[in-house]
Amino acid sequence: MTVPAHGTTEVSLTLDPSKVPAGTTFSGHVVATDTATGTTVAHTGFALFKEAEMYDYTITLTGRDGKPLSGNVALHTADSSESTLIAVDGEKTLRLPPGRYTATAYVEVPGDTADSLGQALLISDETTLGDGHTSGTADLDATKVRKAYAVTERESEETQAVFNRQRTYANGTGVNWSTSWLLADMYDSLHLAPTKKVSDGSLRAFLHWRLREKVLDAATGTGRDIELTPQPGTAYRDGSSTLRTVYAGRGAAADYTGLDARGKAVIVDRSEDVTATERARTAADAGAPLLIVVNNTPGRLYQSYDGADGLTVASVRQGDGARPVSEAKSESGRLHVRQQQYPDYGYDLVQQFEDVVPDRSLAYRPDDGEPARVRTGVYAAPGTLGYGGRYFIPAWGPGLGGDAYEQWSRTTTEYVTGGTTAVGSWYEQHTGLGAADGYFERGETDSYTGGRQYDVAWFKPVQAARLGDTYVPYQTSTNTLNWNVAVWSGGDAGHVGAGGGTKQTTLYRGDAQLATFKAQSGRAYNLTAGSYRLVATGQRTTAAWTGSTSTRTTWSFDYKPLPAGTARADAPMRRC
Repeated sequence: MTVPAHGTTEVSLTLDPSKVPAGTTFSGHVVATDTATGTTVAHTGFALFKEAEMYDYTITLTGRDGKPLSGNVALHTADSSESTLIAVDGEKTLRLPPGRYTATAYVEVPGDTADSLGQALLISDETTLGDGHTSGTADLDATKVRKAYAVTERESEETQAVFNRQRTYANGTGVNWSTSWLLADMYDSLHLAPTKKVSDGSLRAFLHWRLREKVLDAATGTGRDIELTPQPGTAYRDGSSTLRTVYAGRGAAADYTGLDARGKAVIVDRSEDVTATERARTAADAGAPLLIVVNNTPGRLYQSYDGADGLTVASVRQGDGARPVSEAKSESGRLHVRQQQYPDYGYDLVQQFEDVVPDRSLAYRPDDGEPARVRTGVYAAPGTLGYGGRYFIPAWGPGLGGDAYEQWSRTTTEYVTGGTTAVGSWYEQHTGLGAADGYFERGETDSYTGGRQYDVAWFKPVQAARLGDTYVPYQTSTNTLNWNVAVWSGGDAGHVGAGGGTKQTTLYRGDAQLATFKAQSGRAYNLTAGSYRLVATGQRTTAAWTGSTSTRTTWSFDYKPLPAGTARADAPMRRC
């Protein structure tokens, strides 16, 4: 349009959202130029944004006291296996596209007593947005949670709790997603919110508890049981003893003035004014064999104590600590203590959930005849130390957990839940320390049969090279053979192990040596069809094992190049 000099003209620009699809965004400007010079003399901007199809999704987060709670919420959708983290202060409304949504949150909750601190997993019911559903809510309410715990026949203490959950969708209508959770040491209880039963697809979940014979079992002179939590790196004196108790305030040096603590159990109150190291050193210098720290906040106390060699250090929750403090102050206190650093028995228990977390008691109470009874022996010189553990690996992804210190050359009895193939399998590993440093062995078990006894041995003679697990030679489309041999595998079927000493692997074709490596792994290039041999040897000298000081194992195999389009395949090895 041309406007004459000194003239005016009205122009209407209409942006009509009804003419464009949802989710449209565009912008621009109307420009007026001088036709003689080409100079811009005026311009007017315009823009249009038409929101995509979106709906309100309101998340409410409520604490166990019924009050609004602030925290992070994970938003899960059927369109992705990944979640989105949302900060919520009591309530938050999101605008979301059509889809199916579930919200989860991990929140702190008070436990059953004033000195207890738990953590809860809150799970909302699945909400559909779109397809006639104009809005949705995610009600994450900690007032509805139930404590989940295991009860064993033999007196035990919980050392680990893991929850894992997977949501799947029927007929490929969604992307499967999962969430996992390892309860932190500071929490003494685990809680779950109930859910509605899944009708489309499935929900599979489990709780894995690891429990063991108590490290420290204590009772006051008046018969009151005290739950002690051993602190990291503490010293132990296995056996039973009865100790007089004394109270040393906050545990500072001044609190020991005029106090005879030699040969006694010292009880102190935790205070930020006195460091953990100062508390321990002062008690050790006073000749105390046992230091008990009464926590000043709810939950368990875990602290590292340096410079207190030979001192056993434990914490106790506030409620349990009140009685021994009172008795110690009266100068008549006594404490009966039994210490067992390495357990004679333990439990690996799995509680399974199918399609729903029920709104009822979540106590799991198997008797000792229900789980499998696994007698586990570790072959090594007496006193050899190591670490290891049994992990429950979900069928849908990696597992969570941690190892525990072990003393080898002994047999333990472990009660393990059977019939767990629907949700996962068992994986176990053990690694040496000291004279056995660097040596390890691992193995997998699909499932145990409840009520059956198993005898399992680790590092069992004769230790020799073995293939299996991830130790499987494979060939590639470029005619390259790769191998990694578990040279020090114990005699129990299915176990593979490796570690120190000197190792060598060599590939032969006939009598011709094609490749050799001073290692348990290696590769050879440009192989052609034919018969080959792989030889693995190892030598070692260690006080941990007086036998199996050398090993030699040979495998033969027939090699053929891979068919076109195949990038990789396992090589078919035969042990000679």
